[in-house]
Amino acid sequence: MKHFILLVSILLLSASCTGNSTSRVKKISALDNIKAAKTLRVAVKTDAPPFGFTLGRAHAGFEIDIIGAVARELGIDTIRYIPVSSSERISVLTNDKADLVIANMTITRQREQDIDFSLPYFQDGQMLLVAKDSSINNYLDTTGKVVGCIKDTTGERNLRIVAPGAKLKVFHTNREMVDALKSGAVEAISTDGIVLEGIRNKHPQAGFKIVGEQFSEEPFGIGIAENQSDLRDAVNEALQRMWETGEWQSIFDTWFGEGSGYKHVRTFHVQTYPQ
Repeated sequence: MKHFILLVSILLLSASCTGNSTSRVKKISALDNIKAAKTLRVAVKTDAPPFGFTLGRAHAGFEIDIIGAVARELGIDTIRYIPVSSSERISVLTNDKADLVIANMTITRQREQDIDFSLPYFQDGQMLLVAKDSSINNYLDTTGKVVGCIKDTTGERNLRIVAPGAKLKVFHTNREMVDALKSGAVEAISTDGIVLEGIRNKHPQAGFKIVGEQFSEEPFGIGIAENQSDLRDAVNEALQRMWETGEWQSIFDTWFGEGSGYKHVRTFHVQTYPQ
C-alpha cells in the first residue's frame, strides 16, 4: 500500500508540474508570426479580372485592393503574393505556404472541414458565357452540350446539380477554359458572373455573350488555416472597419462603379457586429 500511495503521489506531482510548465509557454499564433516577419503571404488569382490579375509584374484587382487594406489594418506593410489555381487554394493553407487566400473562393461547409474563412467580403453568382451565335440561352439548354468549368470549384459542383445532362470539361485555369471556348472545343463556359464579364471584356473581338440569370449564390471569403482564431478575428475586424469607414465602398467603386468596365449594382454588404 505504501508503494501504491508513493506512486500515485509521484504521478500527481508530475502532472501538476507538466500543467504549470505548459501554462507558462505561450503558443505562437499565425498572427504573431506574421507580425514578427512583417510580411503577409497571400495566395491570389492572376487570371480573374477584375478580382485578381497581373499588369506586367504587378498584381491588381478588387481582391488585391481588399487584402492590401486588410494588411494595413493589421499593421503589415509587405505582402508576398502567391499565384494559385482554384485547385491549389486549400493546399497552400494546409501546407503552410500562405497565411491567407483571397482568390474567388466561395465559403462552403465542405471546405470548412479543411480550413476556416473570414466573413464574406463579396458575393457573386454563377452564369454562362457562350459564342455570339450560340443557341444556348441558359443552363437548361446545355443538355448534350460540352460546357467548360474550373476543376475543384463550386462552379463544377453546381453544374453537375443543375445541368446533369451537360458534358462537362474541366480546366485548371480560366485561360485554358477561354481558349477552349475560342476554338470551339466547348460550347459554353461557366464560372462567377463578374469573372465572365471580365473575360468578355478582355476578348471583344470574339463576341462572347453572357446568357441566362445567375443560378447560384457564391459568398467569397478569405481562407485561413484552421485553429488560428487570432488571425481570423483580426481579419474580420479589419473587414468590418473597412465597411464602417467607407474604404470597402471606395474599393468597390474603383472596380465596379461607373466607367470601370465592370459596372455592377451592389446588393452585398459586409456583416458588422456591435462593438
